[in-house]
Amino acid sequence: MDNRLQSNSALFLMQPNDFDDRVGVHSTLYLLRRDASLCFGYNPNNGQKIQYEALFPATMAVLAGIDLIAKFVYRDRGNVGDRFRGYVKKYIENNFHEELYQLRNSLLHSFGLYSEGGNKKIYRFVLKRGIRTLIEQDSSGYYFVDVELLWKKFETSISTYNEELIASVDLQQIFLEMFPKYGLIGVQ
Repeated sequence: MDNRLQSNSALFLMQPNDFDDRVGVHSTLYLLRRDASLCFGYNPNNGQKIQYEALFPATMAVLAGIDLIAKFVYRDRGNVGDRFRGYVKKYIENNFHEELYQLRNSLLHSFGLYSEGGNKKIYRFVLKRGIRTLIEQDSSGYYFVDVELLWKKFETSISTYNEELIASVDLQQIFLEMFPKYGLIGVQ
């Protein structure tokens, strides 16, 4: 891995608790992960529990993070749904790729928990914590999503992606293409 790729990937994949209060350019993924931590009710600087949480924005951050990293695996060409589902299958949970894509659509596009998928299949979601299964469906058709488990799986997926990035010339090439477009954001 060349020096530019190594420094850019280290910046992009920087741990959210590595607090950097400098004004300037930061990794989009770093800022997204810090916001997710805060919204899940944890101080992003030290991981300590705080009094407040915001589960909708927390879950939205995780789903947007999946969208973001999926671009670094599959490029930003083609179908967003295929890219998102592909990332979920590979790095998060093979069995629930469609349900998570529909959750993404319902939250990010409608700030709601209802989605109609292909063939007019209806998805109704309930966000929960601590059910210890990523998604459970009840007899009335509701999907219960353990959003904190989703967050943990997302964080694990970043580590797995990093390991694959180090080993794969193809992923390194995609990273170099995507980083200038999606890797950095200015903060002032």
